[in-house]
Amino acid sequence: MAINIKDPATEGVVRELATATGATITDAIRAAAQAALDAVKAERQADRAERLSAVQALMADVAGMPVADPRPIAVIRKELSGGL
Repeated sequence: MAINIKDPATEGVVRELATATGATITDAIRAAAQAALDAVKAERQADRAERLSAVQALMADVAGMPVADPRPIAVIRKELSGGL
């Protein structure tokens, strides 16, 4: 699939990048797009790791809370439903 760049400023930047790196225009665009994609993926992975850490900390807090009623949940449900 071909990409048609209609913005002269964008074309100029791409050509300048290609010239500065000694790459073809196609290779320069591919490298720039890949670098941007890699950065986005790394940021998402860092966000996931941060959220996982927060969830694990919350789970540790909950696990450390005192148990108000040590009976099995089935027993409690039976009592709350009137013993049926």
